[in-house]
Amino acid sequence: MIHELDSVVLTEDIKNLKLARGDIGTVVLIHNGREGYEVEFMTLDGDTVAVTTLFPSQIRMISSGYSWSVRCLNISFSIFQWLQVFRFSARIGNHKNRQNQKY
Repeated sequence: MIHELDSVVLTEDIKNLKLARGDIGTVVLIHNGREGYEVEFMTLDGDTVAVTTLFPSQIRMISSGYSWSVRCLNISFSIFQWLQVFRFSARIGNHKNRQNQKY
């Protein structure tokens, strides 16, 4: 049985998220009595690649007798970089809103 914070293995490719069969993720939330799982996938240095909801058939528990493998993701922006862009955009947006306010 899979629990929150368990490491799980992806059983199929999810191309729109650049996830591949065999990728290892962490269960961060269990939906509706195990009808689905929110799983976070990360790079080896801790950057989040994706957080997505998966059906039980799309993941499996890690079992003995398997080894890890590594692949390059070619991610051009890390989550940290996106947050920096978002914060900068939000500051500019707030500045423009203040300029347009009439007193």
